Amino acid sequence: MNESHEPKPRHPQQSQHPQQSQPSPQPQKPLGRKELRRIPQAASLRRPVAFERHLIGTAGAWIARLRHAEAKYMAARHLWEWTTHVDHLRRRLGEMPGGKPDAALEPQLAAVLEEALFADDEAPFGTALYTVLLPALRDAYATYRDRTNELPDRPTVHILDDVIDTLTMQIGEGSAFLQRVYSTTAAGAGGSSEAWARHIATLLEAADGLYGDADEAAVNALRRFAGREYRSPDVMHRTLGSHYSYEHPIEGYLWSHNLKGDPSVERAALAVWLYNELDAAEYISPILYEVKGMPWEFYYDVARHTWDEARHSEFGFRLMQALGLKPEQFEVWVATYMSSIQMAPYERYAAVTCWYEPGSFQVKPDYLERLAREVGGEDLAVEMLRFDLADETLHVSFGHKWVEKLMRHYGDDRTQEEFVLYVKEKGTRLREEQGRTFIRTMPAEERETLESIRRHMERWTQANGTKTIAARK
Repeated sequence: MNESHEPKPRHPQQSQHPQQSQPSPQPQKPLGRKELRRIPQAASLRRPVAFERHLIGTAGAWIARLRHAEAKYMAARHLWEWTTHVDHLRRRLGEMPGGKPDAALEPQLAAVLEEALFADDEAPFGTALYTVLLPALRDAYATYRDRTNELPDRPTVHILDDVIDTLTMQIGEGSAFLQRVYSTTAAGAGGSSEAWARHIATLLEAADGLYGDADEAAVNALRRFAGREYRSPDVMHRTLGSHYSYEHPIEGYLWSHNLKGDPSVERAALAVWLYNELDAAEYISPILYEVKGMPWEFYYDVARHTWDEARHSEFGFRLMQALGLKPEQFEVWVATYMSSIQMAPYERYAAVTCWYEPGSFQVKPDYLERLAREVGGEDLAVEMLRFDLADETLHVSFGHKWVEKLMRHYGDDRTQEEFVLYVKEKGTRLREEQGRTFIRTMPAEERETLESIRRHMERWTQANGTKTIAARK
C-alpha cells in the first residue's frame, strides 16, 4: 500500500476513462439528436460518485464500532464531507445529458464495501478505509479530472479540485490517527490491520478497480463474509477499560431536577451530557446504511444530523477539558443507544427527531438563561449551548420533513401522532427492561457524585478566580 498522498498512476484497467470520441474504421449509423447530446464522460463520473455515496452508508454503519471518540468525530466529519461531494457532483451529473445521478453502484464494488463492514475492530477498519478505499476513490476522481476535456467540462473540474484536495487531507488525517494510536501506516500496518487492508485491496483488484467491469462473482469468490448480514452492536464500542452505566454517569443525579440546580454544578453535568451525545451519532448514523431507497435529500439530512451530534459531543469534551475533568472519570451512558438500536430504523429516526430532541427544549433554554446570568454571556458553555439549540431546532425540522415519508416507505399506515406515541411507549418499555438487568461496571467507590462534582467546581473556581470559561482562546 502506498502512503503517498499524490495521485497514483492510473491503473491499466482504467484506460477506458473517460470515454473519448475516436474515429471508427467501420461506417457507423449517424447518431440521433438525443444521442448526440449525451456527454460520454458522465458515465465515467457517476461510477466514483456512486462509490462515494455507498461509502457514506459504510462509514455510518461503523461509527458505533469505532473505539476512540476522536475516531468517531473524524469519521462523522469525513462522512459529512463525502455527502457534500456527492451533493455537488449529483447536481453536476444532472446537468449532463445521460448523467443518471442516482444510478446504483455496480454490484462488484458494492460487494467490496459490504465486506469492509466486517473488519474485526477499529484499526483494521480504519487502515482499509484510509489506505485502500479512500485512495482508490481519490485516484478515480483524479483520473477523470486529468482525462476530461477541461474547458467544456470546467464546472466538473472545479468541483473535483476541491473533492480531491479534501480526500487527500482525510487520508492524511486518518493515517496520522492510525500511526499515533496504533502505530500503523499505509506502508506497513502490521498484524490484523495490514492483513485486512490487503484483503480489501485484493477484492478491489478483483473488481477491476473503480472503472472496471468485473463480474460480482469474482469478488464474492474471495470474500470471507459474503451473504452475511451486517448488524449494529447492541452496545456502542469505546476504548478498552471503559466503564458503562444505564444510569446518569454522575451518581445521585436526578433527571427530574435536570439542569435546574446549582448552575456551577450543572455546568459540569452539562459537559457530561453533551459528551454523551456521541450516542446519538452512533444510533443515527446506521440509518444511512439500513434505510434503502429514500430520496437523496434524506441521506443528506441524516449525514448532517450525524455530524452535528458528534460536534455536540466535542462540545462536551471541550467543556470537560476547560473544567479540569476527563471523560474516563465517568461511565459511558448507554441507555439511549441500547434502547434505540433495538428499534426499526424508521422508529429510531422518529424517536430522536420527535421525542428526544424536542425534550431537550424543556430544559436547555431555561438553563442557558440562568447560566448566562450566573457566569456571563461570553462563557464557553453559553456559546456552545446556543449552537446546540440551533442544531437541535434543525433536527426537529428534519422530523417534520421525513418521519411520515419514512412511515409510508415502510408501509406503516398509522397517523404520525399514533406512530410517535407508539415509539415513545416502545422506547420506554425497552429502557425499563434493559435497565432492570444492566450491570454497572465501575466500582461504586470510584463513581463521581453530585458532592464530588460540587467540591471539584469549588476548587476550580477558586483556582481560576472566575466562574467564566473564556469562549475563545
